[in-house]
Amino acid sequence: MKNYFILLFTLMVVFYSCNRLEEKKEPISITLIDCPAINATNRFNVSNRTPLQPLHFINLPIGNMQPQGWRLKYLELQRDGLTGHLGKISAWLEKENNARLSKDGTGDYGWEEVPYWLIGYEDMAYMLDNQKMMDESKTWRDAAVVSQRKDGYFGSMILKDGKPDLWGNMIMLWCPRVL
Repeated sequence: MKNYFILLFTLMVVFYSCNRLEEKKEPISITLIDCPAINATNRFNVSNRTPLQPLHFINLPIGNMQPQGWRLKYLELQRDGLTGHLGKISAWLEKENNARLSKDGTGDYGWEEVPYWLIGYEDMAYMLDNQKMMDESKTWRDAAVVSQRKDGYFGSMILKDGKPDLWGNMIMLWCPRVL
């Protein structure tokens, strides 16, 4: 994986250098590094704090970059296709008696399907700046937050061998990251 990033970075530098040479006819010096520096911080993006190891790459906040060209086209195809209309055809997203939307975690369809869908759906909503999709995402995300019970558990209550199966709720923890 490390070699892949070095190759990608080298190709980007070479491409950039070739364009600059054509424009200005100036020599360019290229320095090869093993990985980006992790000792610098900035005020725009939050990284790990001590005692955790700093990250080499930090995700940009969702919605910071606006898709264009083929990326925009494919996001629109997803919005207008299965991902955007899954709520109309999927039993897992049926809102009536859904364990993900109930305050006590009981009901139907409460395991991992909703969080997996919601992660991509909500990202797509913010990238497309689609308020209707953002509102739909908020419905599911907020339901997880308000469903917290006295014992600390939240979301759907799926029992496996008499104990809570946490996998579906662990995935749901990825969803509020856009707040």
